[in-house]
Amino acid sequence: MSPKNKSVIILVGMMGSGKSTVGKLLAKLLDYQFIDTDNLIIEKENESINDIFNNKGESYFRNLESEILDDLNLSNCVIATGGGLPVYNQNMNNLIKIGTTIYLKITAAEIFFRIRQFDNRPLFENSIPKVQQMLNSRKSYYEMSKYSFDCSGKKPNEVVDEIKSKLNL
Repeated sequence: MSPKNKSVIILVGMMGSGKSTVGKLLAKLLDYQFIDTDNLIIEKENESINDIFNNKGESYFRNLESEILDDLNLSNCVIATGGGLPVYNQNMNNLIKIGTTIYLKITAAEIFFRIRQFDNRPLFENSIPKVQQMLNSRKSYYEMSKYSFDCSGKKPNEVVDEIKSKLNL
């Protein structure tokens, strides 16, 4: 990991909050590289996230997330983290040190409706109360971010415009 760099923007939040979609749009707008930590893990392991969870366990996956984070060479990039990455192994503190952190906030109900069509999301429980419970357990980490943006009911380009305006990009 490199020292804090303003040209590194890091998106955190729950699965389904729009980190990858918003991140790709923001990276394109800024002419930055887009990095999705989940995709890096998939490439490294040659397995889906779901298969890693099922075959090797959550602890193994969380350690992979930390390794991926440590191995990044950061400059002019937008990073979309996995939903749980900030919660484990002091990762949120490390993210804060290396770039500008942004929490993409979304309600549990909207998370549920956005991701219920996918059956390959590990740790996803098929009920709004379970999603709310997971959100509650992670929220304090997400809220350590320098900025937060409410994404509920918004299109990705609207969120990008808000980020661009707030960060003077």
